[in-house]
Amino acid sequence: LIFKSSEVRRTLRALGKTIPQIIDVFMLILIITFGYAVVGNRMLPTDIDGLTRETRFDDIWEASQSIYFLTTLSNYPAVVIPYYKSSVNYLLYFYPFVIFTVFMLFPIPVAVVFDSFRTNRSKILLRDRLAQKEALLLSFLALDHQKRGYIDIGQWKSLMEHVFD
Repeated sequence: LIFKSSEVRRTLRALGKTIPQIIDVFMLILIITFGYAVVGNRMLPTDIDGLTRETRFDDIWEASQSIYFLTTLSNYPAVVIPYYKSSVNYLLYFYPFVIFTVFMLFPIPVAVVFDSFRTNRSKILLRDRLAQKEALLLSFLALDHQKRGYIDIGQWKSLMEHVFD
């Protein structure tokens, strides 16, 4: 199917060319997550009741995992509630991160992928159309033996009989 459909090939080529932009955005997310994890490792206490191994900020790796999973909001209560019970002030650490990542940072990958895909798809489509027009012009020049700039009806009928026989 992939080798027979030019549309599928174009789409896959365009998706392949978006990979560098996807990696850039992924690295941005990792850097921001790691930065917040370092701050959390330095700032948040580890002796609060209700913390599990996955929600502690004992070392950078566990802090990075907790912060990254916090971006999905799946473990939001497990991470935030123990700190909230200890002091409401810890919300000043968690809320800006959640608001920034969920509402500002995570829409960026969608926009980058869409824009890059659209741009690459347009370039591939333009290149294919130019190749098609060039092939059509070369075919016409090969058929126009007398260099008249047109093909008469006899040449056309001969070509069609030859093509469809």
